[in-house]
Amino acid sequence: MRCYSFNISRFYFVIIFILANAFRLDSLSSQTKEERYAAPIIAIDTLSALPLLAFDSPTGTVIGLAGYALGSPIVHSIKGNQTSSFFSLSLRTSIPLLALWLSRPDSKMVDKPPTSTTLQKIVGATGLVLPMLIDWIWLAKTTSNSNSQIQPISLSFHF
Repeated sequence: MRCYSFNISRFYFVIIFILANAFRLDSLSSQTKEERYAAPIIAIDTLSALPLLAFDSPTGTVIGLAGYALGSPIVHSIKGNQTSSFFSLSLRTSIPLLALWLSRPDSKMVDKPPTSTTLQKIVGATGLVLPMLIDWIWLAKTTSNSNSQIQPISLSFHF
């Protein structure tokens, strides 16, 4: 009997938690306005990939990687989203470096067949694509509270 009442109380706690969050999210959604701006970031990422693919030179690599690492944080800063700018720069530098470190050739991997190089390419590509997806989906948005915006005051005189 004691275990049964414990499960019921847990059930009620979960229901209350869900309802409280549902009402909270409903009240927030009517007051907040969300603006998404992933399109310019996708365009910059596409333009940054072109020098990497088109030029087989160190100059093309530097131009492409600079656009990849700095383009999106600049867009976030222009939109006034400094937190996303910081996270975007952090993700776009740390995840590719981690993927590069994970895909480095070990002395054990040098003698193996080409599947190890295929795996290295997959890890490297994932390290470049994953930060872009995180940036496009979660970081490229701003929210503004409609109550905090300055409302214009109109004065009228009646004679």
